[in-house]
Amino acid sequence: MKKALLLILLFVSIAGSAQKAEYDVVNDFLEVELSKKDYDTIFVIEQPLQKTKSIQMYKEAFKQKDVSNASSEKQIWVYPETIFWPWDEKNVDEIEIKLQKENDKPWTNKDFKNQNFIFYPEKIVRSRDFIISNISANKYVFNLSRPLLNKNKDFAIFQFYPSFLVGGGSSANDGLILMEKKGDKWIQVAVMQYAVYN
Repeated sequence: MKKALLLILLFVSIAGSAQKAEYDVVNDFLEVELSKKDYDTIFVIEQPLQKTKSIQMYKEAFKQKDVSNASSEKQIWVYPETIFWPWDEKNVDEIEIKLQKENDKPWTNKDFKNQNFIFYPEKIVRSRDFIISNISANKYVFNLSRPLLNKNKDFAIFQFYPSFLVGGGSSANDGLILMEKKGDKWIQVAVMQYAVYN
């Protein structure tokens, strides 16, 4: 009985630690990102982007890690080009299999330090009526995935796509974000974006 209780307590402690790390990754990133924006309202799409898409994008970028961003063969640009890759192909394949069984819970106020975010399903945010009633250069929509952490919990990736309600444009810092834990803070070390050729 004691052994079972200890195992339950250990599991709860590990799960709590992982949740705190995920919370810190997103909020440390947003703290910096929001300091660069002049905003009055942030809408967050409730359903997170799929983690499977995050790891697939990472996998594609990793396969081409030795190809320069300047090459027309490059499918995913990485900025800066020289980065540490926390997962190799074997790790990525294992993670992909594991993620197929996972369902991410919707984003809520509890996930963010900034308690002023407003949450909506994507269908509403993308509707004509919603856009017309919220038209403003200072209103943004954030669409993001929950973070995926490596075993040591010192690197994480997640997708982040901010857009304006006016014009629907995005920012230079959108795509797959790679974060590293330095001291008690998570710092962005790279962004990966699908290549666009004119």
